[in-house]
Amino acid sequence: MRAFGPHRIRDPVHGFVHFSDQEKEIIDNPFFQRLRRIRQLSFCEYVYPGATHTRFEHSIGVMQLADRAFLVLEEKHLTELSRNFSQIGWDLNRAREVLRLAALLHDVGHLPFSHAGEIKDLKHESIGRKIMDQVLRSFVDGVYEAGTTDAVLSVLSDRPLTELRILHQLLKGQLDADRMDYLLRDSLHCGVYYGQFDWERLVESLALIKSPEGGLELAIEEGGVHSLEALLVARYFMYSQVYCHRTRRIYDIYLAKFLMEDQTKLGRNSLIEKWRSTPESLLSYDDHTMMDILRSRQDSEWAQRIVNRRHHTVFFQTSDTADQKERVYARRLFAAVSEQARGLVIIPDWAARGAIHTFMVRGRHEDMATESGEEKYGEEFYVVTREPRQLRPVADYSAIIAGMPPSFCVIRFYCEKTQKQVLRACVEELREQLQPRTL
Repeated sequence: MRAFGPHRIRDPVHGFVHFSDQEKEIIDNPFFQRLRRIRQLSFCEYVYPGATHTRFEHSIGVMQLADRAFLVLEEKHLTELSRNFSQIGWDLNRAREVLRLAALLHDVGHLPFSHAGEIKDLKHESIGRKIMDQVLRSFVDGVYEAGTTDAVLSVLSDRPLTELRILHQLLKGQLDADRMDYLLRDSLHCGVYYGQFDWERLVESLALIKSPEGGLELAIEEGGVHSLEALLVARYFMYSQVYCHRTRRIYDIYLAKFLMEDQTKLGRNSLIEKWRSTPESLLSYDDHTMMDILRSRQDSEWAQRIVNRRHHTVFFQTSDTADQKERVYARRLFAAVSEQARGLVIIPDWAARGAIHTFMVRGRHEDMATESGEEKYGEEFYVVTREPRQLRPVADYSAIIAGMPPSFCVIRFYCEKTQKQVLRACVEELREQLQPRTL
């Protein structure tokens, strides 16, 4: 791969990653260095002891993968890419530079314990935009040319400039550098093989087509479809075995409860309000400082459960692909169990879910509502076939993708370990009268 600069870091997934003088200044900035102290998988180390890797190394890995994908597209579609970026006065070096910077900064807004700290309207994407816009703008535009911050913000936004859509898709699309890197990296550090897939073949199979909305968009060559299928299967298994592991999820819930408790007690001085109103305050908060805070809150049950690894256990859960009928059943069952077992603490987890893919599947997604709470389904994505050379919707081409569950969703109820047998018996007693088929 064509090296971008004289500096290098040795990464456990990608080997040597080279970067420029300007990128070194970004990496050395305190806001980026803070990511060394934000674990990628929050409390997953309570289940997989090796899962102590950080947002710092992930961000560098995303830069490497996005850059490699860009160079593949440049080699295959030089004329189309050059014409696309010339519309905004850029050459390909400028486009590559902005893509790499956006990859570096895409996670700069992560809260302590990564996604586990995201409650209410506190999402790392919006906090990251505030940090770039309000805190880092003068620094970034000083290291790079004026207007670079706005270019990065556009690439990372949900509605990028038409000419920047292709860069956006390389970072936030269906087969983007972000999810490719975290699947590979999380699998490696957890010591599992679920997240492995032929990413090199997948990247080498990327293609460009004209977008009906103007500009360019990603597609995949026919020879890369099996690698894409493998990525989606890897994503499903990682949700099942790692991201939504029952023990990891209960600690995420404890953190959310602690943060809500903290807000109730401290109001404007709470952690939530500080992070929401003053994004620059995040510089003082990471996993280490948060653990110190949790240790100091002796009066908080949730903080002490995290510190002492003392968790509830599961007494009921749905399938991994709970549909609307199963979710309704779970809510009815929770209400019935709570009524019958008054006085016992039952903690439901309604949020162990995520999109596996959002590809359009004919007959299934045309009218499908949002399943994950964040992702919308029904996105067209095309395979470029060889003989004859034409575009085919990916779900029409691949029976595996057409038949794959588009989302992961499991609902669980937790209780104290000493109450598990009682509550299991309660569920069995209620199951007959609350069967999904009677809804």
